[in-house]
Amino acid sequence: PLRSTSDVEAFYKAAKGFGTDETTFLRLLCSRSRKHLAAVAARYPQLKKGKELDDVIKSEFKGKLEDALRYLLIGSIRMGKMVAKLIRHAIKGVGTNDELLIVAVAMHHDTSAMRDAIIEYEEKYGKSMAAAIKGDTTGNLEAALLALLRLA
Repeated sequence: PLRSTSDVEAFYKAAKGFGTDETTFLRLLCSRSRKHLAAVAARYPQLKKGKELDDVIKSEFKGKLEDALRYLLIGSIRMGKMVAKLIRHAIKGVGTNDELLIVAVAMHHDTSAMRDAIIEYEEKYGKSMAAAIKGDTTGNLEAALLALLRLA
């Protein structure tokens, strides 16, 4: 509790005023355990008038750095949500980002995060993850990815 409170204060101070101390955000998000970051994220609104740490990141950062920081934070709270989001990002639009899709599925195929991601994907995007992957891949890649999903 004490360390999570001090990290809440460090995040707050790093975002306060003109300019953002990006180094502090990176240091804390990259060096703390998932469990600790989840505690910090839960504590932040209690100490900072209901404001969520994720909202602070969205307001202080843009582009790929925002995406990376949010992945680190949200991944520590709800990894399944982030895996579902990565898979959606890999297959949405024209063309498929095969590398991202392979990494997202292969890294999490046998975890509770993937089981959560499968549920999250269908709830959020209205289509099963398996159907989405089947619709965007073919051949051996399709077979391998679907086999990995079945392990979840």
